[in-house]
Amino acid sequence: KETSTLVKAFEKLTVESGVPVINQGDDGDFFYIIISGTVQFIVNGDKVGQATSNDSFGELSLLYTSKRAASCIAQTECDLWRLDQHSFRYVLQSQTQETEQEKIELLKKIPYFQDLDDFAFNKIASVMVPRQYTKGHQMFQKGTTIGAVGAVDGFHIIKEGQVRLVNCERGGRVCVDQTLGPGDFFGDNLILEEHPTFGDYFAKTLVTCFVIDKDTFAATVGSLDSLIYKVQDKQKLASIQHIINSNLNRAELSNLVDVVVEERFKAGTIIAEEGSRCAATLYLVREGRVELKSSKPEFCRTITRGGYFG
Repeated sequence: KETSTLVKAFEKLTVESGVPVINQGDDGDFFYIIISGTVQFIVNGDKVGQATSNDSFGELSLLYTSKRAASCIAQTECDLWRLDQHSFRYVLQSQTQETEQEKIELLKKIPYFQDLDDFAFNKIASVMVPRQYTKGHQMFQKGTTIGAVGAVDGFHIIKEGQVRLVNCERGGRVCVDQTLGPGDFFGDNLILEEHPTFGDYFAKTLVTCFVIDKDTFAATVGSLDSLIYKVQDKQKLASIQHIINSNLNRAELSNLVDVVVEERFKAGTIIAEEGSRCAATLYLVREGRVELKSSKPEFCRTITRGGYFG
């Protein structure tokens, strides 16, 4: 999108052979791309090089207001594209503002950040960078840890495209495969708590994400422990088959998360006893390990962080 807008700002120019395109010592005003022909570069009367079709020159004038370091003379008749400094800076500024606003709108939809103020949103948006993945690319591998060789670290917010999450397992429980789309996010477990990824993430289509790495996230955002737990509770609930079968909408799922309360148990505590009557309760394991023991072997298992029981 940004490239398309910039291309439209170029104008076509034809220069006859022997005519200067740029004179040494003049103020820089245009950047040029050669469509056809040859341009000779001359510094203090000496020929120092030349450029032909698809080459470019004068790019520093887009970024800096400075004197031309060389004269550029059309050695043959030349067709050129040129872009002036004012248009370039205007397009760059408007596109930057539009992109930053797009980032902020996505951030505001993420539960982690719903309680942040505008200053914090602007701060996070300013350090997020776009990253693109081709269809079929494996973005994260199950079990990836922060800093692992070949790992792609970073909190990802999907701007465009679809991501497929497969082979997902949380706390010893297999989760349903999911397709993520614009506004969804992943990689938070890597940068916030440094836990391995729960499954394999593949680009189902061409995917564009806004990304922030762990160190930048920590320096910019700081600690969001309570918000993190709330979001992760929601993700866990959304992956449980019984919850999926209930067809809860997003608002209803959020209301369900709001009634989750934290309770800590000392090692060795019996949370529920087989055969005894107890309140119907769903437990989400945030930290630690729970052993499920039963007279029926098929119910015996170990539940760890990210899993659930009850």
